[in-house]
Amino acid sequence: MKLVSVALELTKKKKIYFENWEKYSIEIKNFVEDLLRDEVELIVFGSIVRGNYALGISDIDLLIISDRFGDRDVRFNTLVRLLEKYMESPFEFHLVTRNEFENWYKKFILEYRKF
Repeated sequence: MKLVSVALELTKKKKIYFENWEKYSIEIKNFVEDLLRDEVELIVFGSIVRGNYALGISDIDLLIISDRFGDRDVRFNTLVRLLEKYMESPFEFHLVTRNEFENWYKKFILEYRKF
């Protein structure tokens, strides 16, 4: 299969995620809550929320907030499980504690959707 064909096929698969990003955001939030057995806050930010994404180039930024991510093993294992489940998706996962959100991400995320 030619590289161009592979790229087109991947873009076609990713289009579904862009068209249904809200549904997948809720699904991912529930998936992480089941993993952690705890509530999390999920924030979607970036070009998908602004509506100026470029299919095939953009990703979908998901910020998942839980103080459980203060434990490096919990953070790592959660990220591994997310990557296994959503390997061919355009999601970029940012796993942070409440403190990391308040002291870093909150400073530059201007537009977002909270789930």
